[in-house]
Amino acid sequence: VFGQPGEIDFSTGLEVHGTKQLLDGTETEIPLVDADGNPVTFKFYIVDANTNTVVSTGKNNEDGAISFSARIPFAKAGTFTYYVYEDQDYNSDGFVMDTSKYRITVDVEAEKSYLNKAGEDTIIKTQYVIKHITVEKS
Repeated sequence: VFGQPGEIDFSTGLEVHGTKQLLDGTETEIPLVDADGNPVTFKFYIVDANTNTVVSTGKNNEDGAISFSARIPFAKAGTFTYYVYEDQDYNSDGFVMDTSKYRITVDVEAEKSYLNKAGEDTIIKTQYVIKHITVEKS
């Protein structure tokens, strides 16, 4: 870095993980396989509630663990809301799809610190920190 930086921002991010289960009519868990014994995958979305933009997509593995393609970055303070839901048109193969939506609310705060060496200009360091997360079925 050349010159005298006056302010440095550090962003943070949120990684979302989940689990997919299949239940029979008696609420007993059944394997994530089709009639031929092949693993069944389902697709999931994380959508920004304000812009209705997909910020990450995910799929489950054979154990039901859902991995999403991207972490959600935060480069400013505020309250951010996202919805997570299952793609209703992806791989229905006779399965009744879960129509639930989950609302994730993330509170991000800016924490400032001041770096100063004797005889040099002060550098302001701003780090964005996730302070609170709620997940609710909506």
